[in-house]
Amino acid sequence: MPKKYIKKTARCDIDERRIQLAIKAVLRKELSQYKAAQDYGVKRQTIQSRIKVLLKKKTVEELLQGWDDSGNESGDDVSYSSKYTSQQVFTTLQESDLVAYVKRCADMNYDLTYEKIRYLAYEYAKVLPSCKLPKNWHLNKIAGIDWMRGFMHRHGNEISLRKPENTSLARSMAFNKPVVENFFSRYVSVLEKYKFKPNQIWNLDETGLTTVMEPPKVVATKGKKQVANASSQERGELVTFVGIINAAGGTVPPVFVYPRMRNPEEYLGDEYPPLSLALGNKNGWMTTELFPKVIEHITDHIKCTKENKVLLILNNHECHISVNAITVCRERGIVLLTVPPHTTNKLQPLDVGVNGPFKTFLARAQHDWLHTKKI
Repeated sequence: MPKKYIKKTARCDIDERRIQLAIKAVLRKELSQYKAAQDYGVKRQTIQSRIKVLLKKKTVEELLQGWDDSGNESGDDVSYSSKYTSQQVFTTLQESDLVAYVKRCADMNYDLTYEKIRYLAYEYAKVLPSCKLPKNWHLNKIAGIDWMRGFMHRHGNEISLRKPENTSLARSMAFNKPVVENFFSRYVSVLEKYKFKPNQIWNLDETGLTTVMEPPKVVATKGKKQVANASSQERGELVTFVGIINAAGGTVPPVFVYPRMRNPEEYLGDEYPPLSLALGNKNGWMTTELFPKVIEHITDHIKCTKENKVLLILNNHECHISVNAITVCRERGIVLLTVPPHTTNKLQPLDVGVNGPFKTFLARAQHDWLHTKKI
């Protein structure tokens, strides 16, 4: 049997809204069961069975008191479910609480797997007196996989199966309201003091690239266990890429840090952005000695001075705030504003919206170039 049965016809479709209005009319003695069934287009047996179930839980006066003029019931302990929902373990409200808990855990970086949600559902059902646990739940001490599939299907517009990104505990704890408010308070005070325009607000960020990027998905033979992709080597070398943009959409030619000590500029070919800067060291990382050269590269292109200052927003890394770097910035009219530690994935514009798509297009370009050159 398929996991999701697709009905062949619309026969026996139940309009819960019409049934509720019909039940309300019958209980108020406005219509008979036959007349209500005819007026609202539902079966008389359905109205009769629903009323029988409702009267086991509440009196007629209690039911009518809880209804509003439109026929909706304000209480949460009465179910107007049809046949298929009568077999559900949780009510609609209880499942909504479970969904809210799952979403709250995801917001706190405490993501729940299918198995954890099944354990959670079992523990939740045990403390609810209205829940009737299936036998296999009692036997296995966990909710069934079929319930899990149905749960995800019923709430597919709110939750879905996602692959999380590893986030350190320091990064998770650092991004909080006081830290963010403090950063934007400093940002606003700098703008008010210097009256920077959008083309004077610059953002700098570094990201690591490799000479062998992860290849894109390709079409291959179905059932084949392993699909190979031709590349120059299995593991590439690290190259640090420094992107510099401003709030008006302007850019400065990028900076590349190669794992080479001698003549790194030789690696800048004709296809590189014009006027790019090439630097080098043993491992291809940005260092305290190299960053002042990046500042000089920026000032050579944007022509800032002590009289015409600019704002540079960057990470709070030790190589960015060294004495030499700060001295060069003061001499050349650059006001530094650092993003709080461990918050760049949320507050750094280049990290949030540029580096990811850039790496995707770079991997695609590498793949196409290797196939074109037949290396």
